[in-house]
Amino acid sequence: MSNQTLFFHQNETIKIAYKILDHGSQETKNQIPLIMIMGLNGLKEDFQPLSDARERQGLGESQQPLETSMTIEDLAKLVFMLANHVKWKQFHLLGYSMGGMIALTTALNISPGFKIEKLILCSTSSKVTFSKYVEDLKKLDKLSFTPERKRQFILSLLELNFTKEWIEANPKIFAKIVEDEIEFMNRKSHAVIAKQIQVVEKFDAESKINAILIPTLIIHGDKDKVIPVNHGEFIHHIMPSSKFIKLKNAGHLFYIEHQGSVKIINEFLTSKDHSIS
Repeated sequence: MSNQTLFFHQNETIKIAYKILDHGSQETKNQIPLIMIMGLNGLKEDFQPLSDARERQGLGESQQPLETSMTIEDLAKLVFMLANHVKWKQFHLLGYSMGGMIALTTALNISPGFKIEKLILCSTSSKVTFSKYVEDLKKLDKLSFTPERKRQFILSLLELNFTKEWIEANPKIFAKIVEDEIEFMNRKSHAVIAKQIQVVEKFDAESKINAILIPTLIIHGDKDKVIPVNHGEFIHHIMPSSKFIKLKNAGHLFYIEHQGSVKIINEFLTSKDHSIS
């Protein structure tokens, strides 16, 4: 397994960091690759256990000048630019939270010569309604942090992503997540996060997603406080080729809380149709 960070240069000023996991192994070389897009404020490390992750422009090791325009359509185009760069004309696509919004936009605007085999939408929405998580993130660019204030701010953000029951049952794991996020926050541009929020503020695909005929799996935790579960249910109701899985007692970061979620995703990707056993 290669864990090396690679870079795709869109032009002289924009650089996208990504990783390819298990690429070229005997077990996976004949499988359709999976491209994963993380959520708002996320880094490629968020999806370390799975196939491929790319950072959005301006976060982590990716670079983009602040004056460069950014729309949800621009971010969707980057999916195909990166796929072309790694020579993947056929791939599965998974989007988590804001990444799910990018994935929906990507599926609605497939570039000629490419094919998305299956689509997975995790904890996402077809139209943004603001939660406390997003409203708190808006404050990042205006706040002056002492180390303790930064810790408390990150702690309050992360508490919104998990159920209270899971945090109480897994204090050591949650404490490690908090420490990792404090470290990762040093790699994140607060101004770029604010710019991403401006992008999702304008996102509204509710009237379009019925045109997506790609076999689609929608997964949502029933206790998601960032994007409530009814948003996932709405997408399922509108999209004709979708399957909806509601995870009991799971929050926004269900793939950490719910041990069976990775198995559900793998079964969907390896099945000959889009049904879930």
